[in-house]
Amino acid sequence: MKRTTHPKSRQAAGFVVCALVAAISAGCANQIDTALPATAVASTPAVTLPAPIPTPYLSNDAPGELSGEVVTALLSVRDAAPALYPANYAGIASGTAASKDMLVIYLADTTPAIEAELLAMSGLPADKIVFEPAYQSLEAAGVIDRRIMAGVPALRAQGIDLQTFGVGVDGVEDIGMDDPTDEQIAYLFEQYGPYLRIDRNVTPARLL
Repeated sequence: MKRTTHPKSRQAAGFVVCALVAAISAGCANQIDTALPATAVASTPAVTLPAPIPTPYLSNDAPGELSGEVVTALLSVRDAAPALYPANYAGIASGTAASKDMLVIYLADTTPAIEAELLAMSGLPADKIVFEPAYQSLEAAGVIDRRIMAGVPALRAQGIDLQTFGVGVDGVEDIGMDDPTDEQIAYLFEQYGPYLRIDRNVTPARLL
């Protein structure tokens, strides 16, 4: 028996097919509209670094002349203060042009009593001595400095090559590097704390 499709049935079937095609197309359109553009790439968050710690203004000037009395006071304070005030004494920055023959002492968490004792120890008149704030004491900074010394091989294995490092007169660890990345600098702050002063432009020394 030969079967034929009724014209109306064919029309109805055609309508259903068109509706299905339209529905499928609409669904695809919605997916495309909500999808990310093909060129979109997830961006890596920028590294946030602490604000640079300024270099002590007295430590980078050309050497100036010191009188005998200031030299004597400097030696007395330098030799005695670290042991007497381990939580306070950071360093001395005399001997620069900016110091104008003054004894300049950096102290962390100082008090009037400590300053009065250091003034008496120096044997200088009050107008020949200047107290400057330090970020931390020489003793506290020394702990960080020794940790960095011990960690140099591990840092180098990670591609972090320190050209120079040492404690500044204000209790900050001065680090010299040759064009480091922000990620490398952020790692140093994470490992060694906030009191780092990093010079990014210290090139490797040439061996003669």
